[in-house]
Amino acid sequence: YNLIFILVVLAVHASCIYARESYSLYLRLEKENYAVKNGSNLPSTEFVIEGSEMECWFKCQLDYLRCFTLEILKLGLTSWLCRFYNVDFMKLSYESKELSMVYSSTARSCLELLERGFTLDGVYKILTVGEEKEVYCDMTGGGWTMIQHRLNGDIDFNRSWQSYKEGFGDVNGDFWIGLETIREMSVLLNNSLIRIQGESFNGDRRFIIAKGFYIEDEQKKYKLHAGTMINDEWDIGHDWTYHGGSMFTTRDDDNDKKGGSNCAQKYPCAWWYVNCYALNANRAPAKQQQTTYADGISWPAWLGDFQSLKTINMAIKKMN
Repeated sequence: YNLIFILVVLAVHASCIYARESYSLYLRLEKENYAVKNGSNLPSTEFVIEGSEMECWFKCQLDYLRCFTLEILKLGLTSWLCRFYNVDFMKLSYESKELSMVYSSTARSCLELLERGFTLDGVYKILTVGEEKEVYCDMTGGGWTMIQHRLNGDIDFNRSWQSYKEGFGDVNGDFWIGLETIREMSVLLNNSLIRIQGESFNGDRRFIIAKGFYIEDEQKKYKLHAGTMINDEWDIGHDWTYHGGSMFTTRDDDNDKKGGSNCAQKYPCAWWYVNCYALNANRAPAKQQQTTYADGISWPAWLGDFQSLKTINMAIKKMN
């Protein structure tokens, strides 16, 4: 029993340390008067604990939806006041006469931000690959984190393995978020959904959603697990699931199944090529819908081999 107790204590301690890594210390101050300037900024809960301040962190982790911001105030030698706020520190406006520590968490996905009350589409910061990273969040669609966008072709997608690993582009336009970020997010979210959404030149919009999407690590060449279709666009969805099990290929790292040539050189962009592809979201958009064979953003099951999409994007989120 003693061994079990020790293991539980160690596990709790480790989980609290992990939780602290996703929080930033924004404030340690003393002011004359305490006043909540906005009623919505009242703590969602507050309580006193005896022992270590780590108890505040442990309870915060268990109640994370109400603990977006954590304030810890030392009352005595072993007494601590813990306050949870369900708003970001940037939205928390108050003055305190008490010397306190205020920590505000960095979300790990757009869905988590949506659950915190951030409802507008746009650019936010999330914690991924050990650092804060700007991402575009589709909040009106349900908290999707965008991982790729082909909008106007301003960014060259014919890049090296290292570039695709780290990510490139502008999250307000054409971009690739990075294979390491995609890998971490797909594993972190667990049983994640992927949505691939396109728009044709005549304004038609279609999308597919698959569950169970994730990619493996660099040693496995970011092998793709495409997932299983869950919406009713089966007629175009198989162009995506066809790529399941394939490894990522760039112009300088050939892992496709086409013997004697590199698909990423033939179609100048990286992708999870097989021999070579059915759907390719990384191709540069054409100037018009009617094109030559396999030119532009190609989704053959939707438009055929001689037409290009105008735009396409990829996004992921945790399955509800």
